Amino acid sequence: MSVDKEKLRALCLEVKADSMIHSRIRLALKFDEVLALIDEVERLEKFEDWFVRLDQADQALSASFKAERDLLKLEIYALRQDAQRYRWLREKQTFIWLIQDWFPSDAVLTDVDAEIDAAMAKERAQ
Repeated sequence: MSVDKEKLRALCLEVKADSMIHSRIRLALKFDEVLALIDEVERLEKFEDWFVRLDQADQALSASFKAERDLLKLEIYALRQDAQRYRWLREKQTFIWLIQDWFPSDAVLTDVDAEIDAAMAKERAQ
């Protein structure tokens, strides 16, 4: 339910100013308190827009951080693959022989990672 604060304010000021009406009605309400409450509601309403903008900024930052996190996850995955390839090659005692076997002198070296991945997969399958 929406309260017409301006109408309520005007009514309070009118009743407060007219002592005849004021004495006839004999309300238990203190008009200064009603006016103070209206002022407080108006003051708090100013913060509503601020909170909405703050929430939007928070959501934008959250989305930005999630996107950055996802990029970092992809980078970490790629780095782990590279590290795994390096450890696999390093652990091989016949490193030089493997390179010469995989890439003869007349071969064109195009996709070393794919060759390493294939050799690692072949080894895992055994």
